[in-house]
Amino acid sequence: MEAAEALGMRKSKIMRRIILPQAMRVIVPPTGNETIGMLKTTSL
Repeated sequence: MEAAEALGMRKSKIMRRIILPQAMRVIVPPTGNETIGMLKTTSL
């Protein structure tokens, strides 16, 4: 984060380019598993 600020990146660009990609790697797999679990437990 400090390096990005030192390069003159704005806060919004830091979020889009650095923070969100790292967060998505952590968030997406459990969310997908939860969705699949809900689909399996619902009656059709």
